[in-house]
Amino acid sequence: MVAPKKPIKEDDDDRAHIDPDAANVIQFINASEGHEYLVDKILKQDQGLTFDVFKDPEQAPAEEGEKAEEEVTASLKSPQKEKAEVLPRTVYVKEVVSEPRMHFFKVPRLGCYMAIRLEYESCLFEESLDAAVVDYIEVRQRQKEQEEEKKSFLEKAAQEERENEGDQTFDSANLSTNRRWEEIKPKPFKTKKVQFVVCLNTLGQDREFTQEEILFAQRTVRDFAKSWEHIEHKNLEQDVFLRLASIEHDADYKKTKEPVDNADLEKRVEESIALKEGDDPVEEDVKV
Repeated sequence: MVAPKKPIKEDDDDRAHIDPDAANVIQFINASEGHEYLVDKILKQDQGLTFDVFKDPEQAPAEEGEKAEEEVTASLKSPQKEKAEVLPRTVYVKEVVSEPRMHFFKVPRLGCYMAIRLEYESCLFEESLDAAVVDYIEVRQRQKEQEEEKKSFLEKAAQEERENEGDQTFDSANLSTNRRWEEIKPKPFKTKKVQFVVCLNTLGQDREFTQEEILFAQRTVRDFAKSWEHIEHKNLEQDVFLRLASIEHDADYKKTKEPVDNADLEKRVEESIALKEGDDPVEEDVKV
């Protein structure tokens, strides 16, 4: 699901194609063999029923107090049911020619249609990288400070243990174990929701998908979204570490090597403009 792009001119900036007031559309970006004609086709929200896949079903209204209490009591007495498997939102049409809301890009044929929502939290964008780098730098500094504090604390504990050696009432183990140290770790990456839809059909086969086929498709889409999230997370981690290494390299250069390089450059400049013995004086405009 994407925002439609506006026509642009040659001298427009890199955001001129964005239309903030336009409703999102579905743009087909890939297709299986025999359906290549769908690639780059646009489906608007008022065309067909595929957009229903992005609408979450309405939740049932909250029960009244007494009835809710009865249900809770009953659930405590009865054995707990297994948690239902979480599957992506799906729109399924058993026979497309009988569904008036279906939208066709070609002549209708007998068969069924299924649309499965594929969405995940994406972290691969510039704002997320920038925020993560800042956070990692802060975390490293806080971890360093905590290590110094731990070292100081343990040295103090060891000193107290030496000073109280032989004192039966002194508990050195209790002194160390009672101190709890905060776990310092990076914040979760900033993310934004990305939405796709996977569309399947049996047009021309005059049959429905079996329950096994439907379940297989739903699980595949769900697991693919999870893998996509995981891969993006790992890729962003690598980008963060590369950015941090670059920052550390630049800082080390400025601290240790830049003064040497500047001094060497100044020396070379002085040598290049110094008069050699026997050379004619250098005119002022030549020096410049």
